[in-house]
Amino acid sequence: KILRALEIFEITGKMPEEKIEKWEKSSIQFCLNLPREILYKRINERTEKMIEKGLVDEVQSLLKIGISPDCNAMNSVGYKEVIAFLRDEISKSEMIEQIQKNTRNYAKRQMTWFRNQMNPIWIEVENKTPKEMALKIVTILAQNGAECI
Repeated sequence: KILRALEIFEITGKMPEEKIEKWEKSSIQFCLNLPREILYKRINERTEKMIEKGLVDEVQSLLKIGISPDCNAMNSVGYKEVIAFLRDEISKSEMIEQIQKNTRNYAKRQMTWFRNQMNPIWIEVENKTPKEMALKIVTILAQNGAECI
């Protein structure tokens, strides 16, 4: 954070707080939106891939080198459920279900935060290619007189 603050000051001659305030007033936020059932399906699939790619081994390694299970990072979604599994508090299938459920709940909280705090422009992404989404965003920026266009 300190290096980034110094970089902003060096480039702009202003403290980051001043620059951020200006950016917030003049910025446009975009949020990509998927139908909930597709989002949840992707969350479930991603969780299974994380398990397949070694999430349990990763957590075991971190615990083995002395990272406390009580440290803040180990309390994040995925890690805390794996720790419960490693402690034999839950089964593997319960661990996976809990990671999926907690990730879905986290996604819901993010969407609520975006709606209530940012007032973004929502881009529906179902059945759209990345090129189509980018074109929509560029069009909106151009309509709003964005300098980068």
